[in-house]
Amino acid sequence: MGSSSQSNNRARSPEQRHLFINNETPIVFGVKRDVPERHALMEKIKEHGGEVTDSYCEADFVLGDPTKTQITTQGIDKIISYKFVLDSIAAKRLRPPSTYELVITGLRAGRRHFTLQDDIELENYLISLPEDSMLGGNEIYKRLEKLNPRHSWQSWRNRS
Repeated sequence: MGSSSQSNNRARSPEQRHLFINNETPIVFGVKRDVPERHALMEKIKEHGGEVTDSYCEADFVLGDPTKTQITTQGIDKIISYKFVLDSIAAKRLRPPSTYELVITGLRAGRRHFTLQDDIELENYLISLPEDSMLGGNEIYKRLEKLNPRHSWQSWRNRS
């Protein structure tokens, strides 16, 4: 069986064998358990230069099934369709991952730390409010949460 895999690997062009390599580093995929033909997909990822991990936190991309409800786990911010891999292989080049993003539902996956970018957004948002704004204290942060749902309105308020 190993020789069959090697002959398949030799039949592919170097570009195809390195499809899932970015700046000489393999792209790491986490493949959710509900993805159809999961093991075959993981083999295709490896055949094209990528790596597969069980730790979604270590993955560059977490792959899910677009026909299923995606519930966030292990601090995942984004899940993309497994079809990203299949379409990229078929096109012989990486497709834009953003076109494969899936909607995530469910509870937030634990506490997210504030980044410098979050602090800048908070400061810019507060500065942009008119001085005579009729918004109450909590309403200011509820609106900010809608603009940047990375944190709850309570977290934004406590951070300010």
